[in-house]
Amino acid sequence: MWTHDHVLWRVGLGLKVLVLTAGRPGPRSFGSPWPAVLREAPPLAELEQWIELRREFEAAIHARNERPSRYEIALADEAIEWPLKYLAAVPLQRDAVWLTALCVGLNLKLEKLLRRRRIEADRMVARRSAEAPDIVRIYEDDAQAAAAKVANWANEAIAAKPKDAARARRIRQGARILFKREIFAAGAIERITVVKRGDVMPGKLFNQSRVHYHRISGVGTILAGLEADGVKPR
Repeated sequence: MWTHDHVLWRVGLGLKVLVLTAGRPGPRSFGSPWPAVLREAPPLAELEQWIELRREFEAAIHARNERPSRYEIALADEAIEWPLKYLAAVPLQRDAVWLTALCVGLNLKLEKLLRRRRIEADRMVARRSAEAPDIVRIYEDDAQAAAAKVANWANEAIAAKPKDAARARRIRQGARILFKREIFAAGAIERITVVKRGDVMPGKLFNQSRVHYHRISGVGTILAGLEADGVKPR
């Protein structure tokens, strides 16, 4: 009977076998031993993280001397497809299963993987925030008070020399500048740029509690799929 831990062990073993047989073509991969999550070039936003993960795999290849048996290779070919097949429509669950399987199969630390991901995501958030348009929130009462103050000043200045058109244009320009200063000084306007890690890395998880939550759901979905397809435990 399939269990939660057995599924994670099988997927983790699959990743481990891919590392240990780096020169062997993987299932339906046309010469590449990597699972699709590592084989296919990601969006540019995720490229640095993707390269780091590939490096992690390459380092593990040289750190291990063991070689998998033919039976383990057969198990790997089967299990490595499960997250891609059964979790195609639920990227957060798929990500949680991949992360946990990496830790199980290659003896990696989940928090280390997540910390690296958070650092890269925060860099991307900072870049996106600098480029994104602001969301402006205006507090009407404070803004009206600032507008009245500036309007009184401008009207009095224009009334002093009503026939001087050039001076009137300068006063109106000055009034716009003064109004901006007044509303910011009064706290009447607040600029908010909301960019989150999930916006720059969609379908990715960033903390352990979320990984554990989605891993449980993801493995449950895989278990249901294996049962529906009549896959025997081994």
